[in-house]
Amino acid sequence: MPTMVHMIFDRTTIQAIVDAWSSDQEHPKKRRAMRVLPDLDRLAQLIEEAFIASLKRVEERPTRFALAVLPRDDDLRKQVLQGRQSEVLEFGSQIRFTADSLSKLAVACDPSLGCLLVDLAASPSSGWIIWGIAHYEPSGIGFGKGATAGISCSTQLGALRPDTLTVSSLSPGSLNIIRGDFRIGQFVMGRFLPALPTPLSKAAMGKYIASRLLDEEVDAKFAAWYFWEYKMWLEYLLAEIGKRGHGGTVIFCPEAAWPSIKGLCQGGQRISVGDLSLGEVLRTRYEEEASLRKGEGKQIEAFLSGMLGIEKCNEHMRSRLSFVAQLAVCDGALFIGEHFRPLAYGVMLPAGDWRGAVVTGQDGYGRGGEDYDLEQHGMRHRSAAAFVAANRELFGLVISQDGPVRGFAQAEDSSLLVWSDCRTSMAA
Repeated sequence: MPTMVHMIFDRTTIQAIVDAWSSDQEHPKKRRAMRVLPDLDRLAQLIEEAFIASLKRVEERPTRFALAVLPRDDDLRKQVLQGRQSEVLEFGSQIRFTADSLSKLAVACDPSLGCLLVDLAASPSSGWIIWGIAHYEPSGIGFGKGATAGISCSTQLGALRPDTLTVSSLSPGSLNIIRGDFRIGQFVMGRFLPALPTPLSKAAMGKYIASRLLDEEVDAKFAAWYFWEYKMWLEYLLAEIGKRGHGGTVIFCPEAAWPSIKGLCQGGQRISVGDLSLGEVLRTRYEEEASLRKGEGKQIEAFLSGMLGIEKCNEHMRSRLSFVAQLAVCDGALFIGEHFRPLAYGVMLPAGDWRGAVVTGQDGYGRGGEDYDLEQHGMRHRSAAAFVAANRELFGLVISQDGPVRGFAQAEDSSLLVWSDCRTSMAA
């Protein structure tokens, strides 16, 4: 019998991770391979040391890491990987897994490109060991680097994230619980939040985004494609703001409504001349992708030229959105038009609380409609909520310093809809 370990967190919190893992694994449509988690005590030890490591700072920066549970034994590892491409580097000696050792080793491994590998020691009483590192290709989901035009790559080069329990740091005190390329949930300051399909989907908040911003005639010919792209680049913008660690408020406003809306705002810098919108870039990228789908680039030179053109558009959009994300760091709200064009930043929203009905918005599973208490949040959230609730044309997003991104939109019955976290929660 393994020695019992002291648990910092309530046992039910660790059990919630096990339950979410089982629910994901047993889902009939996901077709997951069976992966058995460590027993509750060992899982608690892994999570708690990772939690402590996330609170540590290395050279005045928060510790960033990813660690995957993978057997050191080559035969057992092959059973787990089941042919999934991997690139594993084994250390010459094992290192006892602690928060200190994790934070020191994490410096050498960018979690977007690789992870530390951990396994239970041969002796049950010895706990976990760190025995190597693995490289994988960065995930493009939600970061503007997805597959181009739906074209699959035939090369066998490149490694994938291991399809096993992976824990990565989100921010101090917050962890991702991942399996392969999919998030099982998030561990935030002692609470486990199971993953849901992104609220930005068209079945959820995306419906309100589309009705407010994407009904223009200019977007009609490629509306379905445009919405998928718009959602992806919105996720990228939110990720860029979140990376800056300051939080922020972003209010999306149709440019036709801006003359009346700006009169309700206080202070800030209004942008009267200049255009950083992505509309033309998105249309150019659409045309490039459409030509590839039609097979117009059958000659290798034309095909490669098309691919390079698409990536050039992607890089241009990433650069612009990263620039725009910095504007959200300023105190006050950032107002953005249809195609992410900045309209104003550093804007103070009128103080005041919304007194009408507040309910949770529908998520990707069709759940929602419960009463929501805005009083649990600070002034930044409440002022954004009240401003959006009073102006149907708008939708708003508040990026918290502790990770979650909360969304606000007015429903058809004039109640305020709230999405408690608008990050892409199903994708790692």
